[in-house]
Amino acid sequence: MIRLTRATRLGALAIAWAGLPIAAQQTTAANSAAIQQAMDPVGTISQRSENGAVDAAPQRNDVSVVAGKDKSLAKISLTTGFAGGRLIGTLSTPVNTKDDTTQFFTLDGPAEDVQVGLAWKHQWYDTKRFTELKVDLPERTERQDSICKQFNVSPCNGDTDLEKGMKAAGASRADIARTLREFNAVKLVGTNQEPSLFRLIPFHYLSFDGSIGRTERKFFGLPGSEKKDDRPSYSLGASYGRIFESSRVTLGLTAQRKFKEADKARKCTPVPGSPLERCKELPLGQAAMVDSVPLAFEYRALGALFAVSPKLIYDLKRHVAAASLPIYLFPDSTGKLTGGFRVDWEEHKRPVASVFVSSGLD
Repeated sequence: MIRLTRATRLGALAIAWAGLPIAAQQTTAANSAAIQQAMDPVGTISQRSENGAVDAAPQRNDVSVVAGKDKSLAKISLTTGFAGGRLIGTLSTPVNTKDDTTQFFTLDGPAEDVQVGLAWKHQWYDTKRFTELKVDLPERTERQDSICKQFNVSPCNGDTDLEKGMKAAGASRADIARTLREFNAVKLVGTNQEPSLFRLIPFHYLSFDGSIGRTERKFFGLPGSEKKDDRPSYSLGASYGRIFESSRVTLGLTAQRKFKEADKARKCTPVPGSPLERCKELPLGQAAMVDSVPLAFEYRALGALFAVSPKLIYDLKRHVAAASLPIYLFPDSTGKLTGGFRVDWEEHKRPVASVFVSSGLD
C-alpha cells in the first residue's frame, strides 16, 4: 500500500472542485480542506501497517537484509513517482553466508541467484463524497490546539509534529497511538459522533507487479555427471483493496512459475592412496517446473503495539489451499514494525512456525 502524495491529493481535489458550480465551490472549499487535512495522517497510519511486512515495497530508496523461513535475502529497492502512483524497482539475491560480501553481479554476469522486480502502486479516494460531508471545523481546530498545548508541542502543524514531540518527551507507543487517533478524529456538525472518514469516503488501493529471476541449479544426471540448469522463474500479479485508518483488505491474483528441485543423491569418488572417499550431494535430475495461479485474500490490522496480517490463498491451477498468519511485534528505532512470528500452512502439509525480521543496513 502506498502513501498518497500531497500533490496527488491536491490534484484529485482540484478536479472534483472544478466540476462544481461556483456557489458549491465556495461553500465546500473549507470543508474539502478539512477533509484533505484529515486524510493526510490516515495515509501515514495505514502505511505503517503496510511497512510491517518484510516483503513490502519501501516508501523510499532502501537497502535491506530480509530474513525469513526459507532464506535470507539482500535487497535493493528504488522508488519514484510515476503515472499518479509509485514505481518500485527491486533487485535481490540470497545472502552469502560463506563470505563477507554478497554480490548481485560479477565480472561474468549476474549472480547465480538473482531476481529483478517492478511494481506500480496507486491509491485514491472518491471525491464525490466531499460535498456531502459537513465537518465541524471549529471543534476540530480547538481540540487539536488543546492537544498540542497539553504536550507542549510547538510548532504543531499536524500529527507528524505531534508524534515527534511526544516521542521526544518519552511517551509510550500506546499513548502516542491513542493521542493521534483523538487528534485526527472529525465530528460532523450537529452530532457528537466521530465517524471514520475511510468509511464515509471509500479509499482504494491498486497494484500491478512483476518479477523475473535467474537461479543456477546444479544436479546429477543419471550417468552421474554434474549438470546445470538456469531456466528463469517469473511472477505477474495484480491486487485491489480497501484501506481504513489502521487496516486494509486486499484481493490479489498472481500467475507464477517456480522450480522444485528433485530429491538429492550422493556421488562418492575414492581419494587416491587412501581408503577415504570424497562425496557430493546434489538433486538427482532436473528441477520440476511448477506453475501456479494463486488467488489471495489478505486482511491487515495495526494495533498500538502489534500488527497482524492473516492471508488465505487458493491455487486455481493446482487446486491447493494455503494460509499464513504473521504477527508483527518488533519495532525498529522509528517505531516501524519490522519483525515477529508467523505460522504457515499448506494443504496436505504440516504447519510451519518461524521467526522473521527485516533490518536496514548501516
